[in-house]
Amino acid sequence: MVWDNHDNEDGWLSKCAVGILKNFSPVSSVNLRLNSRGFSFSSLYLGDRHILWVFESDFERDFFIKNRFFLDDKFSLISKWDDSFNPQARLVWIDCIGVPLKFWNEAFFHKVGRQLGETVMVEEETLLKKRFDRGRILVLIPLKQSWPDMIKVSAGSGFFNIKISGASLPVDFSWPEKLLRWILSHVQIFVLIWKGKIWQFNLFL
Repeated sequence: MVWDNHDNEDGWLSKCAVGILKNFSPVSSVNLRLNSRGFSFSSLYLGDRHILWVFESDFERDFFIKNRFFLDDKFSLISKWDDSFNPQARLVWIDCIGVPLKFWNEAFFHKVGRQLGETVMVEEETLLKKRFDRGRILVLIPLKQSWPDMIKVSAGSGFFNIKISGASLPVDFSWPEKLLRWILSHVQIFVLIWKGKIWQFNLFL
């Protein structure tokens, strides 16, 4: 396939910034609206650990990047968008079928996820033991990697097999915005008057 680059509609990317998450751990701690604090922007999940912020102007984006220190403990990198940001992994819900009840705990499911990639979280239904026909985990898996149909688990002098099935959907892609809501719910608003315009940004308490 050949594509004429002159047909690209990429002007909006000049107002975008990209952040690379250090980890997904705060995803479940969400309370407040993202846009009720700080800058005016929307956030979108790109895949892997990449978050895209779309600002109203490149000036506001640049101001955000210069004052990004309040996000440094959550993101390993925050910068202007460029074509080098190419996610190399995807989030997949993995169903684990055939797990003996005596092994039904969070630590066990996290270890199963690590056989496939990086365990992001164990589904709440699984943690609360609301069903036992399958356990479900969210795993970050490299794009070029598939998952096995079966995992053999050695336990003491015996072993058992877990059937594995996965689907890239449905994954709740609103979680990056929820993560940022959680971050911004733990910050303090600071108002700055600069060049006759009121700006506000956030500082960690």
